[in-house]
Amino acid sequence: MKVLHLDAKTAFLNGELKEVIYMKQPSSFSRNEQEKMCLLKRSIYGLKQSARLWNQTIHDTPISIRLNQSKNDHCLYTMADNNGVIYVLIYVDDVI
Repeated sequence: MKVLHLDAKTAFLNGELKEVIYMKQPSSFSRNEQEKMCLLKRSIYGLKQSARLWNQTIHDTPISIRLNQSKNDHCLYTMADNNGVIYVLIYVDDVI
């Protein structure tokens, strides 16, 4: 059996936000005394939505190439044909 592993290092930074979220600009970034706000377009580490947005993003990929999500374990995707079986296991930011 051939096994491949992928670790998505910046996984939580790939989710596109659907809500309008502003954050204070970090104090080390500010060049003047005026306080500014940043409109977030993508998720960042520390947001409550980050894990869910990453899960939605990564879930769309196996489904788009016709892998079937297991009803017993939602982290497992499979596809079988005459050449064999493909198993893809996705757990947070690890893909096997």
